[in-house]
Amino acid sequence: MNFTVEPEKEFKQVPMGTYTAKLNKIEERPPTVEKPEWGPSYMFEFMVMDPGEHHGESVACFTPIVPKTNNGLGKLLRGMLGRPLQPGEPIDGAKLIGQLFTISVDLNQTGKRTKVVNAVPAKAYPGPIAAAPVAPPAPPAPSAPPAPPAAQKLAAALGASPAAPAPAPYQKQYVQNRDCFRDQNRWCHYAGPDGLSKESRILELKVAIADGRLVGSDVRVYLPESAEWMPWAAVDLPF
Repeated sequence: MNFTVEPEKEFKQVPMGTYTAKLNKIEERPPTVEKPEWGPSYMFEFMVMDPGEHHGESVACFTPIVPKTNNGLGKLLRGMLGRPLQPGEPIDGAKLIGQLFTISVDLNQTGKRTKVVNAVPAKAYPGPIAAAPVAPPAPPAPSAPPAPPAAQKLAAALGASPAAPAPAPYQKQYVQNRDCFRDQNRWCHYAGPDGLSKESRILELKVAIADGRLVGSDVRVYLPESAEWMPWAAVDLPF
């Protein structure tokens, strides 16, 4: 039997840089021959969506299969979700597939190939191909409810005479701009996956996202200053 030696197929790489990319898939990979002691890993495959020479090309990163707050998988998920991770928090990776991210590509440890080293939610998509489906715009935020009657009027209606003037009724302080989200006692209007407008104190909204009752990537909040709905990750500011 005769053999003809074929040349090695050239591995096409996405050069180092920053790109808008769609997460194509997440696959579990078996341990490698070179490092079997590292165990299995996850491969996150991204497709470049920017128009130009590298449009449609794929670039990946490999992570441990158990997320911790500061290991490779934890750091990647933290960037993709746009917020810190909470110990014991369940994360549905399937919800990330098809979403757009701004990815940073750099050399791997050997320096021979490139890989994704960071991914954060994309702010805008410049390319001609449609992104993942986006929920319809939420209805305009409702106005604040009227304040309840003053305590003195209620006392007069009941025939009582209050000994001292009652304090002014509690007034909700709503956010006006992005910096207002630093005040955990302010109120905001938000919309979840159903697109319905609701209101919540910022602290209570943060707790709901932290304990998994709401998914941060599904939440948008209303900014009266610009009259637009923003992703939660864009306004989740530290106190």
